[in-house]
Amino acid sequence: MMKLGLQLLAPFLVCAVVLAPAESNAGIEFSAHEIKTLTNGGLVIHPLPGSGENSVVAGTSFVLIDAPPEVVWRAIQDVPVWTHIFPNTSSSKVMAVSGGTKAVKMRVGNAIIKVGFYLTAVFDQEKMNFTFSLNKKKPHDIDEARGWMRLLPQPGGKTLVVFSALVRTPFGLLIKLMGNKVIGWIEHRMLIAPKRLKEWVEGPNGVKYRSYP
Repeated sequence: MMKLGLQLLAPFLVCAVVLAPAESNAGIEFSAHEIKTLTNGGLVIHPLPGSGENSVVAGTSFVLIDAPPEVVWRAIQDVPVWTHIFPNTSSSKVMAVSGGTKAVKMRVGNAIIKVGFYLTAVFDQEKMNFTFSLNKKKPHDIDEARGWMRLLPQPGGKTLVVFSALVRTPFGLLIKLMGNKVIGWIEHRMLIAPKRLKEWVEGPNGVKYRSYP
């Protein structure tokens, strides 16, 4: 294993992040294969130990985007675009704004299961850090949702995106019946967001974020 801390690990890869929504400070360890995956534009996923227990799915994912942090930051603040970034999201609408905090109404699901909930999203531009948490005072079809996304500048005008999320669903029996197969599917769908963000920013839709003065 290769440890990724405050020091330079590869020609452009530097990271000092937290591993879980609990926000405990720790370095990140990548294997040589994972480093190759990141440099080739792929997604690296680290499930949180214990993910799948008590209906909780959690983990951290990483991707390298060929765009500077300020460009990626503009994209992640474009809340209606979350329907293209977060899987199975049919609607993401800003209901209220107070400073760097936005109240966001979400609709997520597929043809079989549909859930709605509200998130409190906090954007810290100075730290290039975005956090979200379930607003339990509003109607919600899931039991828990929280996490964060951090943008870390890299040489060559690139950005390392670190995304960590935890979700507790009301489908505990389904998870128990189907075991690791459904847990792995939910983890991947939840943690694929940085890869979809990369595709959005690097694709033709990302041009508008690069054209800011």
